[in-house]
Amino acid sequence: MDLTVLEKRVIEEPSLVVEELQNSEKLDIKVERLFARACVRAGKNKALILRLKGKQSHHSDPILLNFYVRALQAENDWEEIAQINSSLMVVNKNNALTLMKACLKTGRYDGISEVSQEFEFEGDDKVRAAFILFQALVKQQMHNEAMSIIPQFENTENENIFKWHQLTVKELKELRPADNDWVAFSLARLWFKKRQYISVISVLKPFIGKQFSSSLIKNYIFRYYGESLCNVLSRPALISELTVTVDAAKQHDDLNSFVSLYTGQLNHLNGHFREAVSYFNKSNESDYSLPSDKGAITVRSPEHIEKMLIAKKEKVIFDEANVIADCPMTTVVASDSKYFLLFFDIYQKSFKARNSGYQLHFHIVNPSEAVKVEIDKYRKTAGDINFSYSTAENSTNIKALYASIRFLIVGELLQYYNSPILITDIDVGFSGNLADLKFEEDSADIALKIRDESNLFPWRVIPANTTVFNNTEGAMQFIQYFSNYFYSIYGDGEGSNIWWIDQSALYSLYSYFKEKKGSVVFSNLYESYDIDSLLLFHQPFETKQEFINRVFNEK
Repeated sequence: MDLTVLEKRVIEEPSLVVEELQNSEKLDIKVERLFARACVRAGKNKALILRLKGKQSHHSDPILLNFYVRALQAENDWEEIAQINSSLMVVNKNNALTLMKACLKTGRYDGISEVSQEFEFEGDDKVRAAFILFQALVKQQMHNEAMSIIPQFENTENENIFKWHQLTVKELKELRPADNDWVAFSLARLWFKKRQYISVISVLKPFIGKQFSSSLIKNYIFRYYGESLCNVLSRPALISELTVTVDAAKQHDDLNSFVSLYTGQLNHLNGHFREAVSYFNKSNESDYSLPSDKGAITVRSPEHIEKMLIAKKEKVIFDEANVIADCPMTTVVASDSKYFLLFFDIYQKSFKARNSGYQLHFHIVNPSEAVKVEIDKYRKTAGDINFSYSTAENSTNIKALYASIRFLIVGELLQYYNSPILITDIDVGFSGNLADLKFEEDSADIALKIRDESNLFPWRVIPANTTVFNNTEGAMQFIQYFSNYFYSIYGDGEGSNIWWIDQSALYSLYSYFKEKKGSVVFSNLYESYDIDSLLLFHQPFETKQEFINRVFNEK
């Protein structure tokens, strides 16, 4: 076997290499290594594990062992990694940290101490090792010993080190969070993810205005605190507490981004949206920004909107097999190929189970061959769903286009169907009936989910997950402005994260047209409809199967 040719194929077509070699009983060690590399490159980790598990061949070869451990990590088989600890420690020192992680995952805490004593780590690896050892000591309730190790990692500015975090809220609370900013930061982070904002505020408030162990901890404490305040306090109390918090942040040069962000939010809360935009746009993305912070660079004032150039229309290719049904409205979903393949079946089945007789339309950007196969398979069993397609050049912000494409093509779809259009996310399931809500009877140009009393950032006030467009001049004007808005930002500074651009556009344009009274008429889905009864949304903590169970068990 020509190893040079095989190595090239491993890079270019790893899946085919795996298929050809996986049933070979005995391979030359060099070929075995290339097979292992192909498995990892192709994501066929189970094939490699099946081949090597229980065998000794990989124990004595550092290269094979490395690929084997990578495959085990990808499949979360920490038990097997922990069981081959002697080989890892003797043969492959590069995997020592992985072994420590496996011991932490599987409760072999003595093994962590053994590895930390066996190897002398350097740089970030030394910090990671200390962090894992700290957690092992906490798990064993050796709190004093654990607290003595915190100085070895609390000053780090490398956030990735803390991704190996296995401690629970209960365990962190036992470490006296009021006395240590790292413990308080870690506890707040867990509570924040669980949306327990009052608990976040209670643990972080004593640290506002104090000195911090690192810029990382400082930034996150201020950001978790600020956003938690916005989620729970009434507006007068929020304005008062945010003012104090921003003043405290001004004492730190490395909190300039936070100061701009929340000075903008204070202006927004006080009804000064133009001034708010000016501050928001100055809030450059920080290394420690929270996901919801990142809409700041995409909000725009009415003056900005007036100066935007007229944008092109997206070219929509309608499937020739489409059949337009005689129904009061059409539901439209848009996504990339990955999300289509993940959620098409759930969406269409739950939709049809509750909305017989209503038109459903899927739009896919850059459809893959797998998508075409799936659509063809569906066409052969049923013909009651329509499809369209568009293409887009890849960019660092392609996900922003995937999220916004539904609003860029809705004008074409209004003309295509000559009926109102309901737009939803694709990762949802239907729990209600469109016939009960009667969206088609709404005389407004556009119906949005508007959180009128919300104290959140502007780009979170109007969720983009459910909107209704009527086939009117006002709706068409709004759609053109949305396109102008999107393309005035998309592609300008490709390194910036513009994930929130769709909701920034909805809010900024809503504010703009509200000033131009009568040109576009809006209604609020929260006020006019029992909108929360219509859809079930996929939650970040849910597996796909858990979501399916919830959708189809809902009565």
